[in-house]
Amino acid sequence: MNKYELIFDKIKYKTKNFISRILKNKNKHSSVIFGNGELKNIKPFSESSGKHIMNRACRLIYTAEHENRKVKIFEAENSDHAIFIKSVSNHYVIKNHLPGVYFTSGPFLFAEWIYGKSVSNFSPDEIVQLLIKFHKAELTELPEKSFDYWFDYLRPRFLKASHLVGRINEAADIDRMVSEYWNQGEPVLSHPDLTRDNIIRHENDSLVSIDNEFLSIGRLPLLDFCNTLKLFSPKEKEVAVQVWKDQCAPTDTTELKVVSGAWLARNIGTLLVTGKLKNIPKLFDIYSDNYLDILPAKFL
Repeated sequence: MNKYELIFDKIKYKTKNFISRILKNKNKHSSVIFGNGELKNIKPFSESSGKHIMNRACRLIYTAEHENRKVKIFEAENSDHAIFIKSVSNHYVIKNHLPGVYFTSGPFLFAEWIYGKSVSNFSPDEIVQLLIKFHKAELTELPEKSFDYWFDYLRPRFLKASHLVGRINEAADIDRMVSEYWNQGEPVLSHPDLTRDNIIRHENDSLVSIDNEFLSIGRLPLLDFCNTLKLFSPKEKEVAVQVWKDQCAPTDTTELKVVSGAWLARNIGTLLVTGKLKNIPKLFDIYSDNYLDILPAKFL
């Protein structure tokens, strides 16, 4: 089964009813009665590369008008996860850094459209401080587990890829190591996609994360940080790592090895769904030679 067939199966399984209602008149920018009222002018979410109904995580994403306001419609893992994200958006510590969620319907969230400016020219210090703010938020007000970034997302893609390229035994060792650590780790509010591209400066001057379908309870804050580093220049990475070291508990070699394995799994999963299978063995080889080399920056 190729990647397009996998995506099509995911659409059929998770979003059949929603798709049929919206795409029935897709060439007309349809209006439908949905949940709490009428959605007008429903369109695929615009990105620089074109217009898409799905993001790279194979989650549906649209824009529409609801009660004379622009909304973003995006898909969580399931209905419980949608409720979780809505609860996070109301968390007293970070609600100013997330779009408000008007309502949910099944796995879909109907969220405030945020107007503001890209933070591409701002210091990485602000973005790292925002990530740390997520990690330090109390969890007592949030619902029970609904989506697990490792077990529900990274791990399945990683293991599928390892079968395709014949690296099953290596992947099994990494899976065992990360899974054991994950099960025993201290839970934190995790945002594994808090990158410069996904943050804007709101009109009220606060930084707002606009891509939040991976919000969850995680166990590896450093894994989130690796993703945040992804779009920084080498010099910016040095600044960001120093901010991280100043604000967070020291990183030991055990944690670094586990994070290296999880980061390898994350990158291999991306290669799997983008069809770049020939690059997967190279990443396994880099990790085998020196697991620290797989990370996006130097932490020791």
